[in-house]
Amino acid sequence: MIMHMGKNAHKTASLSVKTWLGMTMALSAVLMVSQPPSTQALTVQVVNDDSLLSGVVPMFEAEGRIGSVNAGGNSTFEIDLGETTAAPAIQADFPWTSGTPVDFSVHYSPVTSQVTYSVLGATGSPFLYTVAPAYQGLATGEVYLRTRTVDTGFDSMKLSQLVLDGISLSDVMSGTLNGQDRQVMKLTGLELLDGWLLTGKATFSWDPIGGGGPPLNSQLAFQVKGTSPVPLPGAVLLFGSGLLGLAGALRKKFKLA
Repeated sequence: MIMHMGKNAHKTASLSVKTWLGMTMALSAVLMVSQPPSTQALTVQVVNDDSLLSGVVPMFEAEGRIGSVNAGGNSTFEIDLGETTAAPAIQADFPWTSGTPVDFSVHYSPVTSQVTYSVLGATGSPFLYTVAPAYQGLATGEVYLRTRTVDTGFDSMKLSQLVLDGISLSDVMSGTLNGQDRQVMKLTGLELLDGWLLTGKATFSWDPIGGGGPPLNSQLAFQVKGTSPVPLPGAVLLFGSGLLGLAGALRKKFKLA
């Protein structure tokens, strides 16, 4: 069926499109003014101990680890997500394979207050967690990446090909790779304040002969921690409220038309 629009209908549609474009351009201009070039800044600090984590209270933690001994006497290979991984809200089993890099990602949105943790091949992935009410609507002021290796003579833990919002990061590693039992990377900067996506590869490695097989009791592990809650930047709030106002204005104009 072919519908013909009258002159007034064409005019109304044209005005609606112009209104959309005008409001979008105006909103974009405001955002450009509100977000100086420094919003892309990211400061990185790396140490071979847990000193940077002293006094840190996480908003959330995503973890991959070789877990505790189960009833059968074998190692368990686990994924944890929650406010703390000591008592995770979400837990899943995953067969980490020695020396095999596994793709993972962690995404946090302060708008939805939700963490999305993905591990390629894991049953149930992606894992979704909503931060505690006290942290909802807040951004992460700091992000920490941590690796832990108890037996540095035989085992290693490595996070590689790390990228945060398009910014490449150095590897985070411990064990036979550098002789350290742990390494911590601290990320700060305005880049984190409107939410972020971290991608990379996690590689667990152990010596099945000299080390006696897979480690036990979280002796190989990595964590990604979001901490130091701060209010959302004004530009992000403006963008959200602007979109809502724009949608309302368009609904009203089309209704009148």
